[in-house]
Amino acid sequence: MPTSITTGKLEKSWNHWVVADDGYKSARQAVGTKDIYRCHSADAPTSIHVVSWTPSTQAWEDFMAANGEVIKEAEPIADSTQVTICSD
Repeated sequence: MPTSITTGKLEKSWNHWVVADDGYKSARQAVGTKDIYRCHSADAPTSIHVVSWTPSTQAWEDFMAANGEVIKEAEPIADSTQVTICSD
């Protein structure tokens, strides 16, 4: 199962992002994505680092496309977000 590693910065607080992220957790689980770890940098509370398993790159891309508006509610800074899909 491929692993995705996402990093980025937030418009609002880490706590705001966590609430929003938790709000669409069931949608991620429905497509087979499993959260492994999420955090922010110790010296940057408006940063995010997320590691998760995804059934395939296509499943991850489909999820992102279908849930883009909900993800925006978490207020990540779009041009700061970097996603790496690692081999399984």
